[in-house]
Formats: sequence, C-alpha cells, structure tokens
Amino acid sequence: MAKQNAPFTINVGRGIKSKVWMNTGKKGTWYNVTFARCYRDDDGEFQDSDSYSRDDLLHLARAAEKAFDHINEQLHSEDE
Repeated sequence: MAKQNAPFTINVGRGIKSKVWMNTGKKGTWYNVTFARCYRDDDGEFQDSDSYSRDDLLHLARAAEKAFDHINEQLHSEDE
C-alpha cells in the first residue's frame, strides 16, 4: 500500500494554488499535483474550484511551473 504525506502547497495569486503530493510505495517514490482556485462563497466560507477563467490561466501555468520545480528539487535531493 502506498504512503501519502501531507502536501506541499504553492500559492501564486488570484487564489490559484497547487499541491504537490509525495507518495511512496513498493515501486518507490512518485509525485502527483493538484490545482485549485480558492474563493469565498456567499456565506464567507472558503471553497476550492477546479474551474478557471481566462485571467486565471497564466497563474495556473505559474503554479504548474513552481510544482515542477519543487518536484525536481526533491528528486535532486534524493539523488544526493
């Protein structure tokens, strides 16, 4: 069974975030990434959405780039 640690969260603006999940199992370590846009609902509660407007797309790309960089840093540190 795979072990999943708490995610590393990256916030980039406009409520866009990515979470990098490190998983370990019999086949070694691998990473997954999720993306969300955080907003407040009518009751003032924070919610996450996986729907993005045109103005969110560059922030989403930046979140993906930062997640990619984080994973590469983790893989590089594992090699040392």
